[in-house]
Amino acid sequence: MSNKKYDVRHKYDSTADRYDTRYSDIQMQKYFEIFSEIKLVKSGTIIDVGGGTGLFLDYLQSKKLTTVITDISVEMLKEGRKKNPHGFFVCADSEYLPLRKNIGDLITCISVIQNLENPQKTLEECYFIIKKDKHFVFTALKKLFDLEKLCKIVEKIGFNIIKTWLLSLEDITIIAGKE
Repeated sequence: MSNKKYDVRHKYDSTADRYDTRYSDIQMQKYFEIFSEIKLVKSGTIIDVGGGTGLFLDYLQSKKLTTVITDISVEMLKEGRKKNPHGFFVCADSEYLPLRKNIGDLITCISVIQNLENPQKTLEECYFIIKKDKHFVFTALKKLFDLEKLCKIVEKIGFNIIKTWLLSLEDITIIAGKE
């Protein structure tokens, strides 16, 4: 494991018990804004890459969807399992997701890529696991990433850009699809 990955994992492991208190409001606001732009799938498998404590499961509440949360931090996943025992929590490096091809009906990656050593590799993994004609939604801190450059990377991987916008808080948002 590289130094950056180790540092990110350690940071989130050591703050896992406080993460939801600090960030749940801002993350929920992001989910509400994103899913006012696209419809949430009614059935199938959702994969939240870098989903930590499972705040996306909190947003989904009682919807009957299979949801897989992946994260590099074991402690974040433990916190998520405590409050959402019905979710599937997988400890994984987002650059090497242990999921099969074409499994996801919706892939989300919210406020994650700024923590990654190789964001393009994670985007490629998301392309690998998403089903044809389904959505991939991700955000990136607008102070660290350029929307035009991110769109070029996403398109080079093979995604089609469906919509982009500046999230009202701190992120740029890209919704892409796989044909």
